[in-house]
Amino acid sequence: MRCVMALLLALLALTDVGWAQARQVRSFDAEKDIQVSCRIETLDGDVLFDWDGETPRVLASNTKLLTTAAALLALPADYRWQTTLLLDGERLTLVGAGDPSLRRLPGRDVPAEFLDSLAQAMREARLGHVKTLVLDPRHFGPAQRHPLWPEEQWHRTYAAGFAALSVEGGLLEVSIEDGAVSTFPSLGEHLKIERKLTRDANLFTAYWLQEDRLLRVNGGSRKPRSESLAVRDPVLIFRSWLIHGLEQRGIEVADVIIAGPGEVDPKGEVLWTFDSAWTLAEAVAVANLDSDNFVSEALLKTLGRVRFGVGDYARGIRAVREILAETGMSLDGLDQTDGSGFARHPRNRANLASPALICELLRKMAEYPEGQLLFDSLPIAEHNSRLSAYFSDPVFSPQRVHAKTGWITGASSLSGYLLTVDDTPLVFSLVVNYVKDNTPRTHNSRFRRLQAAVLAEVLRQRSQPEGVKE
Repeated sequence: MRCVMALLLALLALTDVGWAQARQVRSFDAEKDIQVSCRIETLDGDVLFDWDGETPRVLASNTKLLTTAAALLALPADYRWQTTLLLDGERLTLVGAGDPSLRRLPGRDVPAEFLDSLAQAMREARLGHVKTLVLDPRHFGPAQRHPLWPEEQWHRTYAAGFAALSVEGGLLEVSIEDGAVSTFPSLGEHLKIERKLTRDANLFTAYWLQEDRLLRVNGGSRKPRSESLAVRDPVLIFRSWLIHGLEQRGIEVADVIIAGPGEVDPKGEVLWTFDSAWTLAEAVAVANLDSDNFVSEALLKTLGRVRFGVGDYARGIRAVREILAETGMSLDGLDQTDGSGFARHPRNRANLASPALICELLRKMAEYPEGQLLFDSLPIAEHNSRLSAYFSDPVFSPQRVHAKTGWITGASSLSGYLLTVDDTPLVFSLVVNYVKDNTPRTHNSRFRRLQAAVLAEVLRQRSQPEGVKE
């Protein structure tokens, strides 16, 4: 049985608009192995509804709010990552800066632009034949995945590891068209593909037989199909892609080596630079709107590199804490683990923060010009987002909910801004932690419906004429 005192305190803290929400939340919170924490506030910090809102909970992808807010506060909105080629005598070094945009984008093939530009610069420098090219990814430390990321999911698209030199967001897309298999990025002879044809024309699957080197493709569909896989080592894949791409452009590189931790720092004159296709503001939008884990880790580690010289997890998290503390925020109970919220801990000690802290973050951001960029990066419930199925009630129209979703097994979160009928912004954070029991009782859709119901009740109460109570 839950602590009676905690329940009484929660009930005493309710405002007039909080009783209906309390009934909704209490029925969930009383269930076995389900814990609910909620906070809804005005921008002035007045608490409209609280249910155990000071208790730190596992945030899942709501962790991205911490990372993206810190990035917007610490770096210019027009900040761009810059990859650099240095020439020192006959030694060429490509220094990675963690460009997360080196991928195909709508209307742009950024990897092709990168290779075209690099090949042109090498030709102009009379470097059509290169004995050795060094790749230096060391600014971001050796760990491409956090040790608390589920190892059995490493090949999933949402588990792609981040590195200073990565292409296509750490993914490999495998495609079939007219019976022919191709990959992007194209790796030439560095990647082997084992085919198995089937009688089922609709079958198409792809998976790794040997990490980063050998793919198994099942199916012979002539209908265009594709499937993406995360790669084990994004720097190794970058190396293969670079050699193959330069070769196609007439640049021969006898060997491309990857700088190790004990090698000297790169030096020499800057021969070529490549600016990222995204600005910081655009990368933040991708991190939140698409819930992109790769980009979120790029932001976290970039903060560590800019502030402390090395962009590893420890320095990235330290940078986020320092940046947020500079706003005057209280960080009590915050235990951030990575940039995206993907990390898991057997005792639920990864990416913890209370709804009260998240509401304070959202309120603080509203005081800064950069807060508009954060607001714009949050999915709108009515716009075919992950939220739209749960926010079809007319009370949410038009565009009343701008929020970040979060879900991993054991945690469902929703935090953001709620616009009342007169467009007054409120901030909210609704977090459910639970033990999965493989029944509809612990399905994320059930928690999403609860979150939507709580916010709907707020809007209905706030839209009533003054003096009218249910």
